[in-house]
Amino acid sequence: MHASQPIPELPTLESELYLLRADDHPRSVLASLVVDYALLNDGPVYWVDARNHAATDPIAAVAPSPRILDRIHVARGFTPYQHHSIAETLFSEAADTTPGLIVVPAVDALYREAMTGIEAEELLARTVAMVARLRREHDCPVLLTVTREDELSDTVTAAVTEELHCEHTPYGPRFTGETFETLVYPVGNGVVQTTITYWQSIIEARQPVYASDGKRASLGGSTA
Repeated sequence: MHASQPIPELPTLESELYLLRADDHPRSVLASLVVDYALLNDGPVYWVDARNHAATDPIAAVAPSPRILDRIHVARGFTPYQHHSIAETLFSEAADTTPGLIVVPAVDALYREAMTGIEAEELLARTVAMVARLRREHDCPVLLTVTREDELSDTVTAAVTEELHCEHTPYGPRFTGETFETLVYPVGNGVVQTTITYWQSIIEARQPVYASDGKRASLGGSTA
């Protein structure tokens, strides 16, 4: 996904704790959502990184200007204790600088690689609880990803308020969630590819012309 390509319809991140699930190129999908949010909203983006998800290339590939990167503040942990400590620091400093967006990719990675059992679950749960509380106190979105689905990731999903799924289609990425579904796919030169769901939503938004009993409904005044 490059900046010169048509821009797909992306979900608007509200004040939710999102879990992003992408079937392909998850780092590029994550970078697209983060850059799109930074372009449309004020406030700093705080990125608590693990396993180098905050690599420059995927972010720079979708950023229309290098200046947008100045809004993204990255802190990287290499152990679960460092990762947890970064979340604690962000929590304590957020009183002075209100977050715009908090990004925590591969939130479970370090905990599952360096710890086991109850200890890993408890420390991960405390980390997720801190970013969840930041979301509530500052009314800001939090965007998480996990590396796999198992009992440890259940610790994360228990705190999630909305899931976002991304699948790649011949027309571009398709996002679905509780409050969003990609309905239009730009294909270049001002042309878009629409979906059946898109036209269904248009039809449902129209005032019915006919009443349920088959008679023509009144559109304003009384009829003779």
